[in-house]
Amino acid sequence: MLLAATAFLAILLVALAGPLVRRARREARELVPLAVSPAAAAPAHPAVLCRTLRVYFIKPSKYDDRGRVAHFWKGVLPNNTLTVLAALNEAYNRVRRDDGVYVETVIWDEQVDGPVLPPTIQSIQEKALEDGVEVIVGLAGVQTNQYPRGRDLALQFRRAGFPVLFGGFHVSGYPESRAWARPRPSGATSSTITSAAS
Repeated sequence: MLLAATAFLAILLVALAGPLVRRARREARELVPLAVSPAAAAPAHPAVLCRTLRVYFIKPSKYDDRGRVAHFWKGVLPNNTLTVLAALNEAYNRVRRDDGVYVETVIWDEQVDGPVLPPTIQSIQEKALEDGVEVIVGLAGVQTNQYPRGRDLALQFRRAGFPVLFGGFHVSGYPESRAWARPRPSGATSSTITSAAS
């Protein structure tokens, strides 16, 4: 009985896989090598040297009752603010294509992607140096319960030498909450934090 079932499954597999194998062989003969294909011969748009600005839009999480950064064990959809900001940068790239500046966008939602740790900031620095790009960090959509984490992130990025933008309901509604972000006296540091509300 087992032998008959195994034979039946083998015949069924050959019957189903046979046409697929023949189709794959036929299509493989029709493939054109990349060097000969017309698309590879001449690019539609010639490469242009331009300045690249890499923007990291980060949506801070909040601290839980134990002081740890809250995040989901399994990611869910990232905050819509980040996707809208990324879409605005893409629109800028399309409209201002000939200006010699390309804005590359990286979005990071701490609740979905996990907390931004000091090694993460260091790898951002190293990747920017390796790629030869300028980096700016935008902390986006910061609400009141996320403000302490956002402030801590802003200070970490500032210490690493990145310019930081800080925006959201909290910093827009409470001017005194952005007093720490005001530029330092001249000569103190070259990095700045700018509130989107100021």
